[in-house]
Amino acid sequence: MQATPEEIQRIAALLHGIDTAPPFELLDFGCGPGRDLKTFKALGHRATSLGGAPKLAAMARVNSGCKVIEQNLLELDLPRSHFDGVFANAVLFHVPGQVLPRVLKELHATLKPGGVLFSSNPRGDGQEGWLKPTATMQFGISGMKMVRINTCRRATKSVGSGRAE
Repeated sequence: MQATPEEIQRIAALLHGIDTAPPFELLDFGCGPGRDLKTFKALGHRATSLGGAPKLAAMARVNSGCKVIEQNLLELDLPRSHFDGVFANAVLFHVPGQVLPRVLKELHATLKPGGVLFSSNPRGDGQEGWLKPTATMQFGISGMKMVRINTCRRATKSVGSGRAE
């Protein structure tokens, strides 16, 4: 289970958006089996994951050796102002549109001042949410800095109204 060049590109997009000195305190939101956790740890960062599926959370613990929090993605209980970055790679499209603003606000609240939320989403047809022709989610919260990646595999940096305050 090794990261692909595209996955490394996504991780780099998050890390380059954080303005403080590493090592970073990172949350892998929706960790799957822990591939990205393992990469964050190998890069010297302090990585924690949040996953809603008990079997995947157990795999992530074994594969990464990192802390994995088991929580429903729709019922978050995260520490305030704790993380330098939140890595939401191919996960936010699982959140129903009517609760997505609340989930994003909760992720914003867990970021330290100047923290970054990274989000990428796959292409698809008929998905709920704010889909643009590039199939990237674009949603702003006052004061949140978001890094997004287009599905065309080219990293872009999108800054909303500023940084997490």
